[in-house]
Amino acid sequence: MEYAKKMRPSPRKVLCVVMYFASAAFICFITRGIYLRFDYKRVIFPAAEPLVCNRNRSVHRRPPGTESKTEISDVFIGVKTTRKYHSSRLQLILDTWYSLAPEEIYFFTDVDDSSLQEKTNGHIVNTGCGQGYAMPILCCKLSIIISMFHETGKRWLCHVDDDNYLNVPNLVNLLRQYDHNQDHYIGRESLPKPKVVVDSAIRKEVQFWFATGGAGVCYSRALISKMMIYASKENFQKTCARIGQPDDVTIGFIVESLLNRTLTKVCTLNSHLQTMADIPVGEQKKQVTFGYDLKDLRLKGVNVINMTAVVNDDPTRLKSFHCTFFRGYGNCPEIIPEPPPAN
Repeated sequence: MEYAKKMRPSPRKVLCVVMYFASAAFICFITRGIYLRFDYKRVIFPAAEPLVCNRNRSVHRRPPGTESKTEISDVFIGVKTTRKYHSSRLQLILDTWYSLAPEEIYFFTDVDDSSLQEKTNGHIVNTGCGQGYAMPILCCKLSIIISMFHETGKRWLCHVDDDNYLNVPNLVNLLRQYDHNQDHYIGRESLPKPKVVVDSAIRKEVQFWFATGGAGVCYSRALISKMMIYASKENFQKTCARIGQPDDVTIGFIVESLLNRTLTKVCTLNSHLQTMADIPVGEQKKQVTFGYDLKDLRLKGVNVINMTAVVNDDPTRLKSFHCTFFRGYGNCPEIIPEPPPAN
């Protein structure tokens, strides 16, 4: 009994041990959320959250632990733009999310721009497709993006428009859920029902889902390899003309009607077709892309995320979002005031 009493720890020692482990747990919890380092190659991407939603068909999910994780270096990111927006939309991208993956991002435009070439270390591609948004021009630009990706050894192709904000860590987490060796077509549908068009090659109506290019679209390498017969720079414009539709609709036709694959629908990919202010403030960090429109005819005003501006001259609010959550990346002031708490 005397021996047992001597070996029994005092309440003070017990309290010290509990406080020690509680402090260690608290530090781990806090640091788990810190995933930025001042070197974009060392960005530590947090555990993936369930980003896929509204999925109505079965898809091939990656079995856990079957292969090395997808890293940002495995992703080819194409941004479609035009000369008109070099000094506005592209500059906003360069000031914000471009800094999260500068070696993986290429801009596909319609003119030479030596200033942007210097800023992006040679990542400006003059497609020679012409300026504007006519169907042949859009199809030409996307075909060059697809063909350029096909020549790389990367796992994933993702393309966005110049009016998108891309949350690069969330994109990587999304792609990690899928196997690039399987056929994956990932995006957000813009219509409530499948698109119906006439396939002139068979003179019949066909219907299919397509991912709107304005929200961002991703493809696995396995799928792109199968698409090349219809989507290469030599063939894509012919395929667009076959159904008389622009680039993103034609991609859906290729994937669903010609290759009999399916669209994986992801609701965290957003374009200006959605009302950005409807995204709850607490859900903004979970989104993969944002869109914006400073002259939205539907809303009769601006279509931007619901966020208080914390930097000057920020009508889209995307610089405020970026500088709040990705400080140290991009053109952000040294001192950023904390945003007010969400209601």
